[in-house]
Amino acid sequence: MCNFNKGFILCICNDDSDSSIEKDTIKTGISYTWMLFKSINYIEPTERGRYIMPSSDIENGLTNEFVFEELNKRDCFDFEYKPEEGDNLFIKKGKVMPYLSFVFRDGLWIDGRTVDFNTEFDDIIEGKLKSLRHE
Repeated sequence: MCNFNKGFILCICNDDSDSSIEKDTIKTGISYTWMLFKSINYIEPTERGRYIMPSSDIENGLTNEFVFEELNKRDCFDFEYKPEEGDNLFIKKGKVMPYLSFVFRDGLWIDGRTVDFNTEFDDIIEGKLKSLRHE
């Protein structure tokens, strides 16, 4: 079963050689995914509605506090990436919800988001979470 207490890697998993992610998904029926994107433009709102607010805990050790501490103390990405002001990171349990949300501000990842109906976004990259329990 997934347990991220020892840390995690935000994996783009291009080579599909890491079967531990797939084994955890098969055992539990749950996958943990992430998406990195940035706000690129303010737009006039065209929609009204509600957001599903982020959670503070998506289980298996993934809490807001733990994740932003990990993001700020080490490189958690398995690819070359330098965060830029306003970058957003969502970490999801399952296909859609629940999720954690972080934004890069003043040189640090913080709990938060810049998602709203007045912002246009550009996807950067997405992937799966890999537990460090085996490393």
